[in-house]
Amino acid sequence: KRLKGALVAARRLGATDVPEFEPAVTRYREVRRLPEGWDVARMVAERRHGRARLLTRSDVSSNLGLKALVQLLFDRTYRSVDTRDRRGE
Repeated sequence: KRLKGALVAARRLGATDVPEFEPAVTRYREVRRLPEGWDVARMVAERRHGRARLLTRSDVSSNLGLKALVQLLFDRTYRSVDTRDRRGE
């Protein structure tokens, strides 16, 4: 928690360009066992005030292949469930 607090404080103070910031990000990734592809510096930069979680989202709205795969997942796993109160009787 202290390391995360230090990263957030560095962002608030505008000290993300100091040499100690990158090793702290690397150490945080190791301690939390985060995957290599996660951009912790971006997570800290986009953290909203008052929120405890570090979270960043990639815009995938223009990725038509991904959209088609998700739609296929929904189409293949959908089950129609009829109940007495929804059959229109």
